[in-house]
Amino acid sequence: MRITSSILAVSTLCLMSAAQASSCGDKICVPEDFSAPGGADFNMDLLAGDVFLNLGGGSIGGYVLGNLQPIRFHASPFTGASADSVGTSTLSYANIDHYTIGEFLVFGSIATFYLNGQGIGSLVDIDGRKGDWSLSVPLFATWSRTEFDFGQVLFSTAASYAYLDDRNTPQTMAGRSMDYASGDAFLVGQATVTGDTPFPGLSVTLGINGNDPVVSNVPEPTVMWSMLSGLGLLAVAAKRRRSAAVT
Repeated sequence: MRITSSILAVSTLCLMSAAQASSCGDKICVPEDFSAPGGADFNMDLLAGDVFLNLGGGSIGGYVLGNLQPIRFHASPFTGASADSVGTSTLSYANIDHYTIGEFLVFGSIATFYLNGQGIGSLVDIDGRKGDWSLSVPLFATWSRTEFDFGQVLFSTAASYAYLDDRNTPQTMAGRSMDYASGDAFLVGQATVTGDTPFPGLSVTLGINGNDPVVSNVPEPTVMWSMLSGLGLLAVAAKRRRSAAVT
């Protein structure tokens, strides 16, 4: 009985140590996750979203974005800290090669929207519970063997844009700040196509749901090793006691 109680005690202490190693839960922890001198790397999962196409004061239609993949960022340490804010972290990601964010049928042909190139942005803390994302990304689209260049498009949780929905009704798409507890954010962007295309002046309004990654709750290797070592020592002690009792 004593051995069982000791095993439970060691297991509990080790698991408590693992939990304390991630005191902010399984989402972005501000400012702890940004305190390393060299910054930190993490993923933003792009979950789904919507896109609306407008041309010449009319709507071409609204479409759903899906099957989005995570983007891996590097975040700098926070700067400009004040009494009510931990400041701003600069975000960047490595060069992305034709990262598709959605495909849908437009006038009988598939339109593919994708990111291609490098992007930069920032995460500005608001009050220790929420923060505003901004991200400038190179946005392109292909349709009927034609490429559309929308240039560097600023996606932001703090922006709002007017557009026409698929019924030509005026609407507004607004961003939503990231909630650190849930990791949820809603980024919006708007741009007009540049260059010589079949649809000069075509504008696109996009909204994308994002979520920072879930961190595994599996104990860290050092914690797991300590737990296994402790259980091993207790097992050896139990075996010795049984041997002594037999002799």
